[in-house]
Amino acid sequence: IVVEHFTNTRCSVCASRNPGFFTNLGNNPNVIHLAIHPSSPYSNCVLSQHNSLENDARTNYYNIYGATPRIVVQGTSIPATTNYGDASIFTSQSGQMSPFTVRTSLDVNGGQVIITVVVKTEAIHSFTDLKLFTAIAEDTVFYNAPNGENEHYNVFRESVFETEGKTITPSMMVGDSVMFTESIALDMVWDVNRISSISILQESGNKAVVQAATSRNQ
Repeated sequence: IVVEHFTNTRCSVCASRNPGFFTNLGNNPNVIHLAIHPSSPYSNCVLSQHNSLENDARTNYYNIYGATPRIVVQGTSIPATTNYGDASIFTSQSGQMSPFTVRTSLDVNGGQVIITVVVKTEAIHSFTDLKLFTAIAEDTVFYNAPNGENEHYNVFRESVFETEGKTITPSMMVGDSVMFTESIALDMVWDVNRISSISILQESGNKAVVQAATSRNQ
């Protein structure tokens, strides 16, 4: 299960709602979490400014740009009025099956971050194309934010392919795989000991998550 969390370090509403959300995440350790910091409603958010173009692009991908906090679970935007501490946000999505497994890895070699993603076909399926979104994230950023939050988890840093996902053609043969490798320049702002890769495989039309993986526990 994947939750994309749209938040902002200057958003007081985020500061009041995020604790319940993180408690919910803590009770669901198998959920993959990625925090995205759009430039609206606060363009002077430091974590947004680090890569405002791609933070905003991912927010616009779900048509939720303009207000925070918001969450997207399994590719579906959850209404802003929802209690993000409600366990059913995640438990209602559990038990789903997928015809694919995804493996993602991240290695640092000098000034380069090398990301590899493998999509393996595990069962017969009818998908002709899918979107593969892969991001570099930092598991904890320590920053005393204006809204009172001092630790920021699984912070989106950069897209590996495209923010809307790389269009891929999965193998139709059970047991066969397709593999993608990309090299990204290491940004000196990142804590190299805290970066990971997160890969999300989605349907091209309705954006539903088909499978996901992370290179380390989130």
